[in-house]
Amino acid sequence: EYQRLARMVADMLFLAKADHGLILPSTERIAVHDEAQALFDFYEALAEEKQVRLQLIGTAEITGDRLMLRRALSNLLSNAIRYTPEGGKIDLSVSKEIGFATLQIQDSGPGIAEAERERVFDAFYRTPGSEAPGSGLGLSIVRSLLQRMGAEIGLGFVDESHRCGLRVTIRMPTGSPLSN
Repeated sequence: EYQRLARMVADMLFLAKADHGLILPSTERIAVHDEAQALFDFYEALAEEKQVRLQLIGTAEITGDRLMLRRALSNLLSNAIRYTPEGGKIDLSVSKEIGFATLQIQDSGPGIAEAERERVFDAFYRTPGSEAPGSGLGLSIVRSLLQRMGAEIGLGFVDESHRCGLRVTIRMPTGSPLSN
């Protein structure tokens, strides 16, 4: 319980600093595929325990803050594993276009209803009926980190007709957000 409370306090402090511009992103070239692969390696045992298949395809480079990107992707992958049912899958695709890199994380979990998609980024908000452990700070931190890097995040269903699976789309500039 102490560790859970300590993490929640640390997350709240981090979020407050980020939201008030007290955390400035560094700028270095980042191979997004390599960062995602390192996180896949980290989460591999947890995914195997739930018999969840992880797949990573594509590549792109950005100029940004490696630790911010890694923390944002880590939170998203952790959530994907948490909400994907046993035997499901998580796909992370990376693509590039002129001036932008796009990352899509798709899972075979329940997805997030359209009415809830903006609210899940609010600090402490939890979707109705959510029984998964957590404080409701993870997606707030993700959005804050990505905004500091000049990125945008959006949510949708993987399968719109059956309203299932979550698709997280991140669009980030490949150049330095500080030079814009």
